[in-house]
Formats: sequence, structure tokens, C-alpha cells
Amino acid sequence: MAGKMWVRRAAPAVFALIIAGCGTVDPQAGFPDVAKTVSERTGKEIHWRSGGAENKAVRDAIDALLAEELDADAAVQIALLNNPALQARYEELGVAEADLVQVGLLSNPVFSASARLPVGSGGINSEFGVVQNFLDFLFLPVKTRIAAARFDAAKLKVTAEVLAFAAEVRAAAYTLEAAQNRAAVLGKIAGAAQASFALAARLREAGNASELFAANEQAASETAKIELARSQADVRAARERLNVLMGLWGPRTDWRMAAELPALPDRDAALDHLESLAVARRPDLAAARKEVEAAAATANVAEDFRWLGSVEAGASTEKDSEGSRVAGPNVSLELPVFDQHQAKIAAANSSLRRSRQRYEALAVQIRSEVRAARDHLASARMLAEHYRDVVIPLQERLVALTEQQYNFMQTGAFDLLSAKQNEIRANRDYIDAVRDYWIARSDLELAVAGGLAAAPHQD
Repeated sequence: MAGKMWVRRAAPAVFALIIAGCGTVDPQAGFPDVAKTVSERTGKEIHWRSGGAENKAVRDAIDALLAEELDADAAVQIALLNNPALQARYEELGVAEADLVQVGLLSNPVFSASARLPVGSGGINSEFGVVQNFLDFLFLPVKTRIAAARFDAAKLKVTAEVLAFAAEVRAAAYTLEAAQNRAAVLGKIAGAAQASFALAARLREAGNASELFAANEQAASETAKIELARSQADVRAARERLNVLMGLWGPRTDWRMAAELPALPDRDAALDHLESLAVARRPDLAAARKEVEAAAATANVAEDFRWLGSVEAGASTEKDSEGSRVAGPNVSLELPVFDQHQAKIAAANSSLRRSRQRYEALAVQIRSEVRAARDHLASARMLAEHYRDVVIPLQERLVALTEQQYNFMQTGAFDLLSAKQNEIRANRDYIDAVRDYWIARSDLELAVAGGLAAAPHQD
């Protein structure tokens, strides 16, 4: 009777223990935070494919974008929605969430049973017991706090990688636009070189030009053709690079890119406050900070509970061979005679120092990245503006003056063709300079983990 009473009294407690130790895993638990930050920093949306009508809506949105002429913004949005490697990266959030839930679970209680058969006369002696690791209850809050910090770090790392991926796509789009523009300009150069060679060939046939002169013109024409062929190959390679980043294949690769790079903005945002902005906003630095928090908590636990080993508590009931039953609690305690967790404490403290040094190193690196990207943007803008405001107008003036002299028969057709080729080459170099400016701007936005539009403009 006493055994039945013990079972009835213990059952609610055991049931409560089971409920407390249960947990469910939501694989997409951390994704909304990542999506919110990405949207705030880039103005773009991300999507984690989960099946159903939502996936179809995303596919329809991608098709609608592909039906129009793409620019860098559209390419980034398509890539963020459709790149399969990015989808795989999101799954790491599911792994981190599962680790967090696992830490919050109590270990399963251990049930034991034994039966001893009589050697001579008498009944069977039986014993039943259940034990639970008592330290699970003690360590559960701090273990959950450490796991939560690491889960936050995982979310921040994914956010940093998404921002870096968006910058990569943007640079690839600018590269393609510039390659298209460059190929168009080189087509004009090749056409002018071919016209110059045709004129030289006619003059040679008429005996008004030397064979050397005609051969030089032919060499220049062939060189221009080679440059054009290479630039066309660059266009194809840039398209395929963007296809990979946007996750496109088959008929979806038949999209059109904007023919022109965006023009230089009138002015840039102020660039003198960006180091502190980056330190405050960079998700990878925030992730490193969370790693420090987790390591510090782990080291504190190891130090505070160094004298506490394994502790198991439970209850058991025994029925002896004469039919009498006894029941009661039991406890087992590890005695820290030989192992006082010296190695665990040393390892935890080393991990803490390592995480702090990594955080400091990353902060130094981020500040350097911002300075380098800021200087690169400033020099890229200066070069592009110099081409736009000085070099190209000068080449246009030279063409106009050469045309004027040509009209008065003070210079020849070859001088005019050469002047036009120089003008076209200056436009080609300007295209490269504008491309470099926009890529430098994208790199700086990545370095500060967000756009520069909201920053004050420099006078």
C-alpha cells in the first residue's frame, strides 16, 4: 500500500519534470531579425523558401523583375530572393535554433529495475528507481543564456554575409553595365580604325601613301578588332557571373541589363564620421561581441562551480522476499578529489581571452576597411570627375579644332580620325572610372553595414 501511495505522489512531479524539459524547434526562428536588418540596411527583401503559396508569390515577383530592364538594384533584389547558396546559408539559423532548444532541454530521467531470485526458499526481491541529474535544474538558466548569446551571434553572422552578398551582386551589376558600355565604345574605335585603314589602302593604291603607312593603319585596325572581341567576351562573362549570383538558368537568363551606368551623384555624404558608424552598425562585430559574452559566462560558470561534480537525485522502491515494501529518496554526489575542473577552467579562460582578442582585432580591421574604402571612393570620384570635366571636354575640343583645320585643308583625314579615336578612348576610360566609383561606393556602404544616403552631405 505504501508503494502505491509513493507512485501516486511521485507521478505529478515526474510529469511536471517531463513538461519542463520539453521544447520545440522552429527552424526559421531567427530569420525575421535577419530580414528586418537587411531591409533596413539595403531597402531589399529576403525570403527563406518554405514551400506553399509564398514561394510562388516570390517566383512571380522575380519573373516580373526579369521582364523589365534590370539595373543594379533589381539585380540585388533578384539575387537576395533566388540565390540557392544564400538559401543554404539560412539553414544555419535552423541549426543554431536547434542548438538553443537542445540546451534548454533537461536530460532524460534514468529508470532502473532489478530482481533477485531466491537461492533457497522465499519470494523474489524486486527494486525500482528513477534518478535525474540535479545539476540540469541548477545550470539551465545560465546554459540557456549562453546559448541565446550564441544564437544571436549566428543571426548576426548570417546578416553580415547577406549584406556582403548584396554588395557582391551590386558590384557584378556595375561591372556588366560598364562592360556593355565599354564594348559599345570599342565598337566605335574599331569602326574608326577600319575606316582609317580603308582610306590608307585607297591612298596606297593611288600611290599617295607608303606601304609602311598602310601597314601601320592595318595593324591599328586589327588591334582594335581584338580589343572589341575581348570586351565582348567580358560582357558574356559578366552576364554569366550575374546569372550565378541571381540563381538563374534556362529561359530566365534571357534578361536585359540597363545600357548605361548611373551618372555620378552631385556630391557624396560626409565621410568623416564613418569609423564610429561602422563600429556601431557592423553585424560581424556585434556577433564577435556576443561571442565574448558567451565565453565570459562559460568561464564564470566553470570557476563558480569548480567544486561541484555530478549530482543525481531520485527515488526508489524495493519489495523484499517476504513481501514488505520500502520506498524513499536517494542521491549520488561526485566527490571532487582528483578533478576540480582545472583543465575546464583553463580552457574556458583561454577561450574568453581568445574571443576578446578576436573582437579587438576585428574592430581594428573594420576601422581600417572604412578608411581604405573612404579613400578609394574619394580618389575614384576625383578621377571620374577629372575625365568628365577635363579630359573629355579637351578631347572634344581637339576634335573640333582638327575638323576646322581639315575643312580648311590644313590637316589630313588621318589626323581627324586619330583625334576622334582619342575622344572615344577618353569616353572608354571615363566609363571605367564611373564603374570604379560605384563599386567603391558599394564597398564603403558594406564597410559601414548600410547605405550612405541618410548621412549628412559634405559641402
